[in-house]
Amino acid sequence: MNETEFELDPPLLPGMFRFLLRMPKAQTSFVYFVFEANEGLCFYSTLKHKTGQVDRDMVLRGDRTMYKETKRLIEYLMTTVPGLEIIEENQS
Repeated sequence: MNETEFELDPPLLPGMFRFLLRMPKAQTSFVYFVFEANEGLCFYSTLKHKTGQVDRDMVLRGDRTMYKETKRLIEYLMTTVPGLEIIEENQS
């Protein structure tokens, strides 16, 4: 990584959770909107992707005290956003 790049998925710090979500590109703006509307729940980054890739990977991170609320929101979104799935889920 050079000085102009930013690490989008650094190692998990103690007391935090991490979700790796995958969704169709067409659904990303709605998912971003939902997490922005739930400000303070967690923070997110979209991982690098190749041109023409139809899916986007999104990393959610937050304090472990917000894990249950974040998981509940993700599970709800999975019932309303076609193609949204949890790829990885970690807690420290």
